[in-house]
This record gives sequence, structure tokens and C-alpha cells, in this order.
Amino acid sequence: MGLVCDLGINKPVPTEYSTMQAFKSAVGFKQNMPTTRTMEERRAALGCFLITSSVALTMSRIDALRWNPHMEESLSVLMNAKECPEDERLVSLVKIHLVMDKVYHLQRDGDSHHPSTFYTKAFQSQLEAVKSSIPSHLQEDTKSWLDLWLSVPTEKYMGVSFTIFFQFSRALVSLYRLSILEDPAWDKALVRNTANVLEYLDKMAYMMKKCADHLAVPHQPEWNIFEKGKMMVQCIKEGWEPKLMEVWYPSLPSNGVENTLDPPNPAILADILPMNGFDDAWMMEVFGSM
Repeated sequence: MGLVCDLGINKPVPTEYSTMQAFKSAVGFKQNMPTTRTMEERRAALGCFLITSSVALTMSRIDALRWNPHMEESLSVLMNAKECPEDERLVSLVKIHLVMDKVYHLQRDGDSHHPSTFYTKAFQSQLEAVKSSIPSHLQEDTKSWLDLWLSVPTEKYMGVSFTIFFQFSRALVSLYRLSILEDPAWDKALVRNTANVLEYLDKMAYMMKKCADHLAVPHQPEWNIFEKGKMMVQCIKEGWEPKLMEVWYPSLPSNGVENTLDPPNPAILADILPMNGFDDAWMMEVFGSM
């Protein structure tokens, strides 16, 4: 955000010299005033908003790059120009995050003057409008983020930012909630057949085991963060699987064994993978309400 603001690419091209530019011109520096905003500058500003919005939603540590009319203009320019195939994806993701950013601020800052249903309907309407504008070939990417994440080679995981791990956790929690959502208009079987959350947890545990083996420290398993990550994933699966089985296969007999498994306990998860106080609240929010 600092680079974007320093370069000024999130704002219109200035029509006159700034104080610093005037000073440089006065002492002999040649100043070439830009005439228009380039497509790459527009993509960079929108990309910065997308990344910072994702970090804000995932970790609740910062706010996204502030949205403004010039960025709205850039969104429209990219949408209409169709200069690059990936522009469509960038535009769609930015539109989605604009709605999510509003939801994030409402949850964080609160509003006691209007009922939550008022905002829920408004956000749902906005999401439906975004969905209708997304090209059909992009609407087929339901699970590509998860598949792409799991395609990362084992040896590359050690260089992956923790932000991405947190995003994956958020994606899993969202998928779990969609998998058990009780709504007459919602097809839980379609969710299960498209992106089975238990299969993703199994794949993640396998990847964590491979990473743990790759990073093995003799006689010091407590130093292996991927070993703890594998245990964490297994703990989550044990907590989610009974509810998922109940929702997906309601007609299956229980053999008289009552389901006594509780949801993942944040205290247990924190003990498996301690964050030293860094994200206790995040752990509770993500896994504590399951």
C-alpha cells in the first residue's frame, strides 16, 4: 500500500506539478508529466486492493487499500478493454471483495441502528449482481483455489506465507459451512460432489506429512511445524466428519452408537500449533463456532 500510494497510481494522473515536482523542476531536474494512467498501473492498484482486502479478511490486522473513484474507473476500463484474458478474473475478484470488504467493516465496527437482516439482504443483492456479471467460464472455477493450493510441490511449502495458510483455513471453514447449510434452495449434495471438504482435509494432511518428512529433525518432532499442522488438520476432520456424515447421509443407520464427538476445540488446536498469542482470537473465531 505504501508503494501504491507513493507512486500515486491509485489516484488520477495529476494535471499540474506537485510541490516536490515543482522543486525538482526549479533546481534543474527534467520533469516529464504523465499524460494518462497505463493499464499496468491500473492493474497494480486493483491488485493491491485485492491482496490487502484478502489479508484484512483473513487476519483482521489491517484495512484494505481505500477504494476511491479513480479505482472504480480503473475497474471499468479493465472490464471494457479486455486487453488481457486475466483481466476478467481480476475484475470479478475485485468486485467480490468490494462486497466482502463492506461485510468485514460492518462486522468489525457494528451498527445498532439497523437490523442485521437489512444488511444481509443488501449484501446478498450485491453478490447476486456481481455473480450475474461474471463470465460463464469463470463461474466454473468453484474449487480451483483449493486445487491450485494442493498442487504446490512439497518443497515449496516452506516458502509459503502464513497469510496463504490462513486463507486456506478460511476457505475450508467456508466450505464446511456451505456443506452443512440448511436451506431449501441449497443443494448440499452438489457441494459434496464438487468440493468434498473431507477429501480436502485428507489431501492437506497428506501434504503436511510429506512436508514434515522433508523437514524432519531427528529426535525433535516438536520443532517440526508441519508435523503439528498435520495433527491440527486431523483434529479438525475428527470434529467435522460426524456432522457432515449426518447431513450428507441422513438415512444411514447409526448402529445405535450416538455421536459424541465435539467440534474442534480451539484450546486443543492452539496446544498443537501454538501461535504465542499471535492469533488466539482468530483461532477461536474460525474453529470455535463449529
